[in-house]
Amino acid sequence: MGKDSITAVKPKVGGALYVAPTTATLPTDFSTALDSAFKSLGYISEDGVKNNNGSTSEELRAWGGEVVHATEKEYKDNYFFTLIEFLNLEVLSIAFGEGNISDIKDGGVTVGHKLQHNNHTHDTMAWVFEMVLEGDRVMRKVIPCAKVTELGEINFKDSEPVKLDVSLSAFLDSAGNSSYDYISEPLQ
Repeated sequence: MGKDSITAVKPKVGGALYVAPTTATLPTDFSTALDSAFKSLGYISEDGVKNNNGSTSEELRAWGGEVVHATEKEYKDNYFFTLIEFLNLEVLSIAFGEGNISDIKDGGVTVGHKLQHNNHTHDTMAWVFEMVLEGDRVMRKVIPCAKVTELGEINFKDSEPVKLDVSLSAFLDSAGNSSYDYISEPLQ
C-alpha cells in the first residue's frame, strides 16, 4: 500500500471511449475484447473524463438545530468530457443523433454529409472507457445505460479545433448499478 496505491490515468492507446446499443454484450473484466457493436469515439481532449458520482440527502433537524436523521433523495452518476474529432461520423452521431446525419451523394458516390440540428432525444447507449494506470495496470469503466443529456457550446473559429463538450448521465441497470470498474493487478 502507501505510495504504490497512488496512480494517474491515461487513455488506452488506440482508443479510450466506446459506445454501443444497450443490446451489445457488455465486458465483465478488464481484458476481454469488446463486442463488435462498440464504436470508437476517437480522441478526447487533454482534460480527460470527469465523473460526478454521489447522492444527495435531506436532513431532519430537531428543535435546537441538531441533525437527527438524513434521507437519501437521489443518486446521480454523471460524466463530462470533450470529443475533439468533429469530422468523425460516430462522434457526430452520438452528439446530434444518428438519424440527423445523412450522406450527400452525386451519381451514387458519397461526396459529403448533411448534419441536421433539432430537438431530438438522445438514445440510451452502453459506454466503455478504457484507461491505463501507472504501475502497469489497466482500468475499464463499463456504463451499461447512459445517454447524452447536454451538449455544450460549440465554437467555430480559426484559432482552435472544433470541440464537443458532452454531459453524459448514467442510469441504474437491472442490478441497481450505474457503472462497473474493472482494474487489473500489475500486468506482466
